[in-house]
Amino acid sequence: MITKKTNLILCELALLLFAIGNAAAQTKANSENLATSATHAFRGTGVFQGQGRACFGKLYIRQKSIEWHTSFSACERSAYSVIDKDLTGTKPHMAFLLHKTNPKCHFRVIGISFDPAYPDYWNAVGYVTRADFEQHQPDALDEQGKILSCSVQPD
Repeated sequence: MITKKTNLILCELALLLFAIGNAAAQTKANSENLATSATHAFRGTGVFQGQGRACFGKLYIRQKSIEWHTSFSACERSAYSVIDKDLTGTKPHMAFLLHKTNPKCHFRVIGISFDPAYPDYWNAVGYVTRADFEQHQPDALDEQGKILSCSVQPD
């Protein structure tokens, strides 16, 4: 026999389960919206803030120039050519070949990419040469000191 108290407890339990399910659905929706907004926020230009010892600084991507300052490299404003671009795929990316580099700039190519599995930031990578970029072997290049890979957030 269900008592009034048991019935009240069952109603409270049902409301609690409903609230938990609703919160889980909202969290999933928020996560998907964040990934979508971060994915579509970059249209080929923007300002990104780097964090950490080697990556602290800013990356500026403008319509006709690019500039990247980190703790260990200072690439002053330079014109560029786009050598790789896919901003509509599931993992948008773009790569820039710098036309001129100053002595404190260690990179000839700068790439930026987004992985929706990590929706809070983009990845900026500096390559010493275009050939290094074309190898697409970041782990091997990192061991040789030929790239700098940094998590960056839109500023």
